[in-house]
Parts: sequence; C-alpha cells; structure tokens
Amino acid sequence: MVYRITPHPSTQLTPSEMFLKGRIRTMFDLMFPRGIEARQIKETSRKCGDRHFKIGDKVRVRDYMQERNPWREGIIVGQRGQVMWFIRVKEMTWKRHTYQLRRVSAELENGEAAAQDVELASLPDEETAICSEQRPASSIRGQRE
Repeated sequence: MVYRITPHPSTQLTPSEMFLKGRIRTMFDLMFPRGIEARQIKETSRKCGDRHFKIGDKVRVRDYMQERNPWREGIIVGQRGQVMWFIRVKEMTWKRHTYQLRRVSAELENGEAAAQDVELASLPDEETAICSEQRPASSIRGQRE
C-alpha cells in the first residue's frame, strides 16, 4: 500500500493520483486527521445558548402546532432522563427534548422588556440552520396535481 502513496521522483505524483486523479485514504489519514480541530471549533462556536436547564427555569418551547409563531413560553416542571423535559405551557404539560428548548433571557425574566412585545418567531430556528434541504410545499397525502 505504501508504494501507492509514494510520489514518483520525476512527476511528483503518486501512482494512485495518476490513476485515480486524486488522493486515496490510508492509515496515515486515520492516524493524523486534517481539519478536525477547525471543524470542531466551528461547530462549538455557534451561538446555541446554554443547554443546561433545571426545574423551575423559564424557557421558550418549540410549538409544532403553529407555523407563524413556533415558540411559546413555559416553565420546566419535570425531567425524564438527561435530555427530556416536561414543560408547563398555560394549562398543558408538554414533553420536549433539550434541543426544542431555549432559555428565556434575563431581561425578560426581570421584566425589563415585556414578553408580549417580543416576537417569538424571530428566534433563530436551529433546524433551518442545520438542515439545508427544502421541504415540499404540499405534504398532504392523496392530493393530485
């Protein structure tokens, strides 16, 4: 395998580069990965907010019933496991994953800004940031075009 990745003295290309028009992956690529650190820093530097919650915290909860305003305010009332939470929203209790929660800022908790004036739909939606594929406009089964 080593002879396939050793550059030829006259062409400065490896046999695999000449034959396949590109580098092949070897054991050395696994032992010395390139670009992993930069990718990790990029992923962790995203402004996702604090993902650590406790019972009694005020949070914004993803509401999948409304398209116009997908975030509702609620209070965490329970926990199941490490990532599942029970949130009291008005009279209902919703079960949501940590990824479907956002912490309410300290300004809103202290009452410096009215919670009713804040447009909750303006919160960043992580699903759109991560997933770049478009969903079809009509997802109702049985419709004919």
